[in-house]
Amino acid sequence: MNVIKGIVRDKNKQPVSHAKVALLTERFEVIISGEADESGRFRLEADAKKYPYFIASKGFNEKFLDFWGCNIDLRKDLEINPILGKIEIFSLIFFPSLDADNCMMLYFRPMSLKYLLGTEKVIAPELSTDDITVSVNGDFYEIITMRVISETINKGVEPIRAYALKISLDGIEFDGKNKLEISIIKDDGYGEAVLFF
Repeated sequence: MNVIKGIVRDKNKQPVSHAKVALLTERFEVIISGEADESGRFRLEADAKKYPYFIASKGFNEKFLDFWGCNIDLRKDLEINPILGKIEIFSLIFFPSLDADNCMMLYFRPMSLKYLLGTEKVIAPELSTDDITVSVNGDFYEIITMRVISETINKGVEPIRAYALKISLDGIEFDGKNKLEISIIKDDGYGEAVLFF
């Protein structure tokens, strides 16, 4: 058994007490879950293996949206310090860019609490590269290009807005020891997610 631990905070770095945390399957089924204490601290013990998702949540669709972690490797102890805000970064995936060496494509779907609570049909904020930061192992990387993608799920349903970013990753080895963090600041909203690769 290994441990995933951390402190859940809000965008102002204040602890979020009693946030729910969990490791999830690919189908978003809960494997193990727990709750942060008064100071936002949490600790989960789980089998030493890889997990598709980690989630931290508190008052979804009220004050905060969820924080997501992807490709969680618990073959050793891990610390994740989730930041909860009014923007959620969901479906975060990465893959090598086919048209350039040392580049990676990031794909994600953002949601905004402002739009979820409003009367708008669109729940994703309109973003520019100035609204997004990407770091790998603590070093910030430039967004080379950004594409906006409209995903249509069902006829008659408003398309979902997703984003694809191309990031130059000179000097990064794809060895499973990397931590990519993405954050969005838009209007009064903030969101963050993490992906290990």
